[in-house]
Amino acid sequence: MSKQRINRLIPKALEEVVVFVDSNGGVQSRYMASVAAFGASMLQSGIYATELFYRAKGDGDPRSKIPAIIAKMLGREKFTDCGKEEILDAATALKLAIRTYKKVDNDTSDAAQEVQDE
Repeated sequence: MSKQRINRLIPKALEEVVVFVDSNGGVQSRYMASVAAFGASMLQSGIYATELFYRAKGDGDPRSKIPAIIAKMLGREKFTDCGKEEILDAATALKLAIRTYKKVDNDTSDAAQEVQDE
């Protein structure tokens, strides 16, 4: 883990983390948990399995964008073009960035309200 790289990536992470923020300025706890678990998933499962797991969430789910966000933060075209240590540092920066927002319950967010209204 490179503290210098993490510090350099935090501003990029703050720009990218807005995909998880709802209109009230909060982030659903499930998104915070997914971002926090990303590094552990990388260590246990590896690059390819982690990418497949997160992308399988579906296009409508912001969690499916985490691998692409990390690749973008690192200036790469594809997630699999990144090194393991780089990915872990970017995931750490993303986790720190998302923690700057207020955590909201999953069932009280904008998205949950839209589903209930249908």
